[in-house]
Amino acid sequence: MPEVRLALVGAGVIGRRHIEAIGRQDGARLAAIADPGPDSAGLARELKVPHFTDYREMLDTVRPDGVIV
Repeated sequence: MPEVRLALVGAGVIGRRHIEAIGRQDGARLAAIADPGPDSAGLARELKVPHFTDYREMLDTVRPDGVIV
């Protein structure tokens, strides 16, 4: 089964729970984070995924298989 690349819009408290859930799933990986908040860029760096402040730019650039909002 091919890996599913999921992007996240919003990296607040609930978004971080979604990140944890993605990490627990075989065959899924976090592809990018879109969040204009000041802490989200650091989180994306830590997770080694691209960071965007605008979700539309993220979708156009990363073209994930799915998005969690």
